[in-house]
Amino acid sequence: CTHYLPVLFDAVLANGDYELVVDAAACVVPVANDSCGNAQQLVVNAAGDCPGNAVAGDNSNAGDELAAPSCIAGLNGLQDVWYSFNTGLNDTVTVDLVAGSATDLGMAVYDACGGAELFCTDDTSAPIEVEVDPGTDLLIRVVSDPDLGTPGTFTICVSADAPQAVCDGSSVETDQGETFVTVCSDALADVIDFVSNTTSTESYAFILTDASDAIITQLAGNSLDFNTAAIGIYHVHGVSYNGSLTGVQPGSPIGGVGSDGDCAELSSNFVTVNVEICTGLQDLSAAGWSVYPNPTDGIVRIRRAGEAADVRVELLDVSGRLVLVERLHLASGAEHTMDLRGLVPAGSYVLRLNADGGLVQQRILFR
Repeated sequence: CTHYLPVLFDAVLANGDYELVVDAAACVVPVANDSCGNAQQLVVNAAGDCPGNAVAGDNSNAGDELAAPSCIAGLNGLQDVWYSFNTGLNDTVTVDLVAGSATDLGMAVYDACGGAELFCTDDTSAPIEVEVDPGTDLLIRVVSDPDLGTPGTFTICVSADAPQAVCDGSSVETDQGETFVTVCSDALADVIDFVSNTTSTESYAFILTDASDAIITQLAGNSLDFNTAAIGIYHVHGVSYNGSLTGVQPGSPIGGVGSDGDCAELSSNFVTVNVEICTGLQDLSAAGWSVYPNPTDGIVRIRRAGEAADVRVELLDVSGRLVLVERLHLASGAEHTMDLRGLVPAGSYVLRLNADGGLVQQRILFR
């Protein structure tokens, strides 16, 4: 752009030739992380990797966004820059703040822009330990007080010891919320999915045992087709662990399961799976049951012609995986309606009823 500089002289006492000299200096470019909202993201390094992995910083041209932190006077203003990091699993972090050309450095930690000050120090001559809450986003404000020294360059690095592993075996159940399941050894697959209620972030596995809790195998994932199992009672335990599991050889007691890592903890319960011969398996109609309409758009009605009974209703897909389980009491001649619209994808399924100590089933098509 063009700038105009007026030059005024006394027309009588001062006139004639003159020389005008104009000096210019480059404008000061503010640093990108001068404001809290533009805080530079830092990673939390492993212990021992700082200050080797330090990030270079410079508050020479920084301004002052907030009031002075509690440990720094800042009577005539401060020059500060901002950094952010997430604490991860750590409850303590170490900050290495090493001066370059800066001759005065301090540091404060905040929970948010304009939020609460959590920590403050004006002594950065040694690594600084800060207690933090795990899983929290925090802000670091690097401050220089021009009354005490010169702002300038520095390096900053955040590190933490590896957090101690915490295992939580918690409890286990099927994905239908059950801890006791009866399956029928027949031509249909019976895939059961298992879930845990653990709050741990460590690895989790499911282990199949016999009724005496002698290990049969560790499940490859969280499901197993029990139609391939021999007739009998089985238990499925859960285990939360760090490292690799030990003591899981077939025939070993479940109580001997451990790990070569920092921790291992078994679930407080197990899921019992009863695999039966089910010689009484027959079609619904032959046993006094009726299910309609079939095919269906999602509404399924179940009617009982015989005496009143407590019924376990199972819906299995073509792979034998349980899609739905419902328990109900059905009086003689009564009808129960299941609204599965939007819950069951179109396809062929098997509806299985467990009542009166026997199992009956019928194929049903959802459109």
